[in-house]
Amino acid sequence: MKIVIILFAIIPIILFSCKNEQVKVSKYGNTLRINEPEYIRTLYPQNLKDVISSHVITQLYEGLVKFDAKTLRAIPAIAKSWEVNATDTIYTFHLRNDVYFHDNKCFPGGKGRKVVADDVKYTYAMLCTKSDDNKNYFGTLDKVVGTYKYYEESSLGKPNFDIEGIKVIDDSTLQICIEKPIPFFLNLLANPVAGIIPKEGVEEYGINNYVGSGPYMLSDMPKQNEELILLRNPQYYGKDFQGNSLPYIDSVKVSFIGSTHKELESFEKGELDVVLGLPINFINDFFEKHKAEFQGKTAKYILEDADENASLYNLKQIYVSDLFVNSINYLDFSRVQFKEPLLLENQNDSLSK
Repeated sequence: MKIVIILFAIIPIILFSCKNEQVKVSKYGNTLRINEPEYIRTLYPQNLKDVISSHVITQLYEGLVKFDAKTLRAIPAIAKSWEVNATDTIYTFHLRNDVYFHDNKCFPGGKGRKVVADDVKYTYAMLCTKSDDNKNYFGTLDKVVGTYKYYEESSLGKPNFDIEGIKVIDDSTLQICIEKPIPFFLNLLANPVAGIIPKEGVEEYGINNYVGSGPYMLSDMPKQNEELILLRNPQYYGKDFQGNSLPYIDSVKVSFIGSTHKELESFEKGELDVVLGLPINFINDFFEKHKAEFQGKTAKYILEDADENASLYNLKQIYVSDLFVNSINYLDFSRVQFKEPLLLENQNDSLSK
């Protein structure tokens, strides 16, 4: 009971101080520094089966739609709009004309090209191919007309027919026909495993492809267990409500510290901006040590629930704004901002270390 009393006594103070604070935000620049307890297993969406890899994949790739990290509603992404027919079985998606794959040597001249409907068709065909590298056909596209036939035939090699329920109308229009109405069908398409991949990237890198059209990009494939640096995609289409280009943060630095104790030490030293998914026993110890730093104008830290059962928590430095962590662990760094003043003397050289 002691833990519960401490948490309920201090959480309202934290939330109240954040709600009433008038802050100025720094729109652009800076490096967001986070840690993961294990190294990523894959950057290939169709091979995705773990949370840690998904945190990176959702920054590199986007699908026709994606989740809003705050509300978990499916919102427009590569598709700017769509219509559904009277029987709720045919979805017609209209693609944006300003979405481009990341610049990469897999493209002529190293310049990323525009994403078109054929890229969606190609990606979905890959997602419907029986392969050791595809672990996500069932539960995503298995209710689309013709996909099961394609999936079964693909075990013998690439089928000589297209998927019946996926039709390219033109470069900016795609139709998907499902067998029967599915109220949450858009959520299936928002799953990170359905991120759109360029054929050129697969031909160049195979399942090690890291080229997408998301808000962040990699300059090269990372080496095993080394820190990961995600760079702002300058061609990203996203805008905020005031018309400012997204993302705000220039780079995201992902470290892989396996010890929670060491992770918290780095956070206390100001070497990490966020600690995700802390068990309640670690939170209790941290509060006992830092109660005063969660309150008042000199507060340094923010605490948030990481799950519905209040068994895991996230710690953030006070200057981190609009980083939402939800019940399905979906992260979107494109709207994260840092408040001013920035108490990060080591930010300027963080990428050179």
